Amino acid sequence: MTVGFSPTPTLCKLHWEGGIEEYVHCGADILLNGLEANLEGEAQCPICQNRTQLVIANGKIDSLDPQDAIIHVVEMPHKIGQDLDRM
Repeated sequence: MTVGFSPTPTLCKLHWEGGIEEYVHCGADILLNGLEANLEGEAQCPICQNRTQLVIANGKIDSLDPQDAIIHVVEMPHKIGQDLDRM
């Protein structure tokens, strides 16, 4: 089972061995899934639109582009002017 699976497209995608692709909700979901299996992941920042790609093999990051990528937690409201904790 995929951690953070999304049935609809998101800014974060997993590429599993065998050509299977799945969307997840956030970059942390990519890392969590990489603890269980080898994968390639890609994510686009919802703020700056920069893309990050990584390869996870044997539970470790094997490749990262850009090399200085950082994961940030960004809470995005579902509707303009609505905080997530008020939903």
